[in-house]
Amino acid sequence: MKKLAFVLVLLTAAWRANAAENTYLTFGVGKFDLLHNEASSSTEFRLEYRHPNIWHQLYPSLGLMVNTDGGVYGVLGVNYDINLTQKITLTPFTGVGIYTDNDSKDLGGPIQFRSGVELAYELDNDYRVGLNFSHMSNASLYERNPGVESLVLNVSIPY
Repeated sequence: MKKLAFVLVLLTAAWRANAAENTYLTFGVGKFDLLHNEASSSTEFRLEYRHPNIWHQLYPSLGLMVNTDGGVYGVLGVNYDINLTQKITLTPFTGVGIYTDNDSKDLGGPIQFRSGVELAYELDNDYRVGLNFSHMSNASLYERNPGVESLVLNVSIPY
């Protein structure tokens, strides 16, 4: 039992040593349903909380997307930072959440999965400016599964 406790203490210390010092609050604006019918596309706004790294460059996020047609999506996800250079980061991500279409595109049902990638540049003040491309669909949980793609410009503010 003492060995297990010792290993847990070491793992916790390692996770904290690898953890980023910054938590980010990310704001984004872009195009919802980028690759499909122009009639279903709209402007998308995002707000996302990005927790500091929990293991190496892996970290959880909690987000909210709304679009100008009334679509709303709340998502819980996980991101992984890949530092291409000291200033440029590539971040693949995935998540699952609940979507309500209102007057926006019908995605077949409320449970939706989002995955994508963000390419960001880190400024000297630790702010990040990035371009985010994502795909959201229900992974064929429902009979209808049209999916949507989004292209969003993000600004991540450390605090």
